[in-house]
Amino acid sequence: MKSILPTLVLAMLTAAVAPAAGQPVGAVPVIYSSDLHHPPNDPDDHFDLATLFALPELDIRAVILDCGRRQLAQPGEIPLRQMMAITGRRVPWAIGLADPLKAPNDDGRDQPAEFQRGLGLILSVLRAADRPVTIITVGSLRDVAAAFNRDPQLLREKVGRIYVNAGNAAGPQDEYNVTLDPHAFRCVMESGLPIWYCPCFGEGGPSGSACEDPRGGYGTCWTLPQERVFERIRRPLLAYFLFALRPMPAPKQPEAPVHQPAWVDNIDPEWRAQTWAHYRCMWSTASFFHSAGRRIYRVAEDDYQALSAAQARSRRIGASAIVKAFHFEPVRTVFDEAGALTVHDAPVGSPTKIFRAPNRALYSTAMRSVLAHLLGKL
Repeated sequence: MKSILPTLVLAMLTAAVAPAAGQPVGAVPVIYSSDLHHPPNDPDDHFDLATLFALPELDIRAVILDCGRRQLAQPGEIPLRQMMAITGRRVPWAIGLADPLKAPNDDGRDQPAEFQRGLGLILSVLRAADRPVTIITVGSLRDVAAAFNRDPQLLREKVGRIYVNAGNAAGPQDEYNVTLDPHAFRCVMESGLPIWYCPCFGEGGPSGSACEDPRGGYGTCWTLPQERVFERIRRPLLAYFLFALRPMPAPKQPEAPVHQPAWVDNIDPEWRAQTWAHYRCMWSTASFFHSAGRRIYRVAEDDYQALSAAQARSRRIGASAIVKAFHFEPVRTVFDEAGALTVHDAPVGSPTKIFRAPNRALYSTAMRSVLAHLLGKL
């Protein structure tokens, strides 16, 4: 990684930040909460952020950078600003509460003022909303839980759905996102709010091959060969991913700061081969497509795309091409004294639905294909 091409970089970024196409009428208002960091704990969060920004059906009203104290050392602001520069989309954002909640009913008021802005942003977006807001969480549920504890009626009135990407489908809740704030997880899951539960792993937690064989078909985890995405996407987006995977030097010019990662002319061939071939565990992709109202279509043999109804009509793709790679089932969830979760059948009107993908081969194949197609167009 030796030579940087400032002129080329600035030209690419000038094109990248051109005004984005208008969002479709009725775009879904979204609050996104993520434990996004730089350097990353796991770059799957960078893929998730790109997925969120690639869906014009999602009107991003706020981004909450979770685990506020850690944000000071590993600022998620960096990849967020990079994504805004690449896409031209500008969204309000703030870091969240610093520390785990002390109990399920903790509202976080005793935490330092500098970490209150994320929670305040959630409340202000909901108060201003003229239609139901979708909340998508891909880290802890800390700020959402504290917001509920401060103003439960507001969340009951304004939240249309909460996609909870965390936990195990049943049993002990020792999954990473839950362990970030166990009280927050329990608070939200027991809130009575409309939960679309996307457990990272199946019943009982991860198995020896957790991503590809979750028990019960409930886990959202799937594996992405990075080359499926990297060989398809444009240079500014590839620079964003490479900056996360192996932080690259930013150009010295003040007009091209760190939030506009520069393309590096010479990438070490050995590192490139390893990086492209690497498989990455992914968890949250399905929740983005589902919240956007897209359905998965088989467009060719082992080739799938997630399309809106309008996109499918414009391409003359009929309903017969729709595949059911995953679905949600109504359930009732119950915690025991030790914090383990049991899942019970429930009527259709239950406020909690759980993700399920019984055909794991179809689910994994479809997710790899739809994500590559989507990011290839960003």
